[in-house]
Amino acid sequence: MNEQDIIKKMRADNFVKNNGVVLRAINIGRKSYNRLSSLCGALAPEIEKAEFTDCINYLSESKYIILRRCDNKQPANFSDNEIVDLEAKVSPEGIQLLAGMISDPCVRA
Repeated sequence: MNEQDIIKKMRADNFVKNNGVVLRAINIGRKSYNRLSSLCGALAPEIEKAEFTDCINYLSESKYIILRRCDNKQPANFSDNEIVDLEAKVSPEGIQLLAGMISDPCVRA
């Protein structure tokens, strides 16, 4: 195993761990939406902004979180908006994942 292989494995492991941390952080609000910019700041420096962005992208595309715009409360797509404009809450699928009813190899819940 060379240096690049080790770095790839570390990043992959961090991604899986970070997805679980971010999902649990979003779940802190339970039924409320949480501003992504506030969560990103709260998780720094353990999770860098680029890593946080990767997690939000994965969790939203996997339907584990629900995103909406902060200003008008309308549903939002992560790829069309900036983090500072969005808030999130855990979806029913995300709750099932956190409860251990379903599993995802990319989320350590």
